[in-house]
Amino acid sequence: MAVLPDGSTVTRSFSNLTVRGLENLTVTLTVTLYNGRDWYVVDEVVPPNFEILNTGGAKTNETGRLKWAVTQNAVNTILTYKLRAYSTTTTKNVTFNGTYAIANMSNETSWTAE
Repeated sequence: MAVLPDGSTVTRSFSNLTVRGLENLTVTLTVTLYNGRDWYVVDEVVPPNFEILNTGGAKTNETGRLKWAVTQNAVNTILTYKLRAYSTTTTKNVTFNGTYAIANMSNETSWTAE
């Protein structure tokens, strides 16, 4: 989870903590905005052992990346996407990475979950 000084956050959660080959995984990104922050951008990197089943409305103009952008009138929201592990995936640590920016931030913020 990444938190701004005013409490605005983007958090990542998973439908399962263990995924084996050909199993599905739902990833949820919760965007919480405070103090009039009215836009955000999220750039999520999908681990290489997964295929994207549902983008959750994200743009996918780069392989292995999902991008959401709300450029005005943003509100608290939940972004959800669905993946399937390739058949060769075995139980091991997989790293999820993402970058986000929220209105009035001085820099983008990256966050990782394993």
